[in-house]
Amino acid sequence: VPGTTRDSVDVRFERDGQAFIAIDTAGVRRKASISSDIEFYSMARAERSVRRADAVFWMQMSSRPRGPVWALAYAKPTAKRAAVCIDAWEPQVRKIRAVAGSPRFSRRHVKVTNQLPAQQFLDVLKPDLLYVPTAKSLTTPPPEPGPNDVDHYKCYKAKVTAGTPKFPKGIQVTVTDQFRTTPGVFDVKKPRHLCTPVSKNGEPVHNPDAHLVCYVARPARGQAKHVPRAPVYVHDQFGPQPLATVKEDELCIPSLKTVLP
Repeated sequence: VPGTTRDSVDVRFERDGQAFIAIDTAGVRRKASISSDIEFYSMARAERSVRRADAVFWMQMSSRPRGPVWALAYAKPTAKRAAVCIDAWEPQVRKIRAVAGSPRFSRRHVKVTNQLPAQQFLDVLKPDLLYVPTAKSLTTPPPEPGPNDVDHYKCYKAKVTAGTPKFPKGIQVTVTDQFRTTPGVFDVKKPRHLCTPVSKNGEPVHNPDAHLVCYVARPARGQAKHVPRAPVYVHDQFGPQPLATVKEDELCIPSLKTVLP
């Protein structure tokens, strides 16, 4: 809970045969924001901890993007190694469907290029998902994301166009993230979605040419399966929500898109 840590706490641990001490301090604020004696002495203890540390890791909420600038300045006089660790914005998927009476979606034919081999020709079938910028935390419920340049994405079901080269077999990628810290090899099976940056409720599109093609992806033979995590705390424009992971499903790759006749 914010504001409950007053003293600096030392935690000793070992990793790869080396002993370390991690120091958890009270939250650091601008001096002009200090409103009580308790906060003043908490800040003083945090400053002493910074002076005796070899490296400083500043934990920053993504909803407060200006913090890292003065956080690094805070550590600079002590000549310490410093890093800012920000909880990331990540898209949360929302299922969508057209409101009754809306014009029927007309299929499109597109050519896409990305890191995978060769050009791919896809039929864009119908709207299916909305990706929403989301704050995520594995420990505590995060606040709603503040102003940022992450776009919403409207994702359409897609498949390889008949009469064009089939999606090649045998494509594999190596993936690691917060839930799979040891790199894992995945088989990329086929395209499933084409996602385009979209303006929701009049909000600006920051990167209009940055599309995503999302592919069905499964752990390759012999690879460890995903270990479910719960709870995973998320917060977006629709509100906070605890989630649980189940398994990896799709791999989305930045792509260039050309609409064909």
